[in-house]
Amino acid sequence: MAISAEKISFAYSNKKVLNNFSISLNTNDFTMLLGPNGSGKSTVIKLLGGFLPAEHGKILLDGLEIAKIPAFERARKIAVVSQIMPPVLNYTVQQMVLMGRFCHSGRLAKASEKDLQIVREAMAQMEILQFEKRYVYELSGGERQRVMLASALAQQPEYLLLDEPTAALDPAHGLRLMKILQTLNGKIGILMVCHDLNLAWNFAEKVMILNKGEITSYGETSTVLTEENILANFKCHSFIHRNEGIILRH
Repeated sequence: MAISAEKISFAYSNKKVLNNFSISLNTNDFTMLLGPNGSGKSTVIKLLGGFLPAEHGKILLDGLEIAKIPAFERARKIAVVSQIMPPVLNYTVQQMVLMGRFCHSGRLAKASEKDLQIVREAMAQMEILQFEKRYVYELSGGERQRVMLASALAQQPEYLLLDEPTAALDPAHGLRLMKILQTLNGKIGILMVCHDLNLAWNFAEKVMILNKGEITSYGETSTVLTEENILANFKCHSFIHRNEGIILRH
């Protein structure tokens, strides 16, 4: 059981973004994807989620080509939270999170008690249950991000693809999210794009560094996040203390 990309190449117009990219995400993996701006991280999430077609190579979901899997069936297995939130329409928080159940019940079906219970649990996890009757447009950017994360959890996916999910969150809610992801570890395969090296150091089991569209390092966190790799890929000097984390220096 895995999402896998095999020797993927991808370009926007004439600009090459990924070159010979491969990854395998199992249902018990927690991998963080790191790299400088413009290195292709968000494109990886879109490709693995089935939103972009691979130009070369294959993307497989549990052994099947992802492009051949119907969107609703794919959504039962993969939840994606992107950097760009969908337009905020006239929906309540509960309605927005309930959309995560459409892949199970259908868009036109009346929500069952099971659906509503799953939605309530997801909202509680993201600490937005108190907002359930409010309209999404009334919320702050960070609160809206938590709504989208709750909707993804309500899908009950096997794989969770996250593109900088902590970027709009304050430190307390960012840490809370990471602890929630830890509780999912072993049950859901998680691939998370992140710019915070310390979050990766403290929470990820595996780390992949992507630079200029190519994998420069991939493996267990402690073997990838080294002072040498940080300098080579991020142009920052660093000091790594096993208990205190990564300290960046000019």
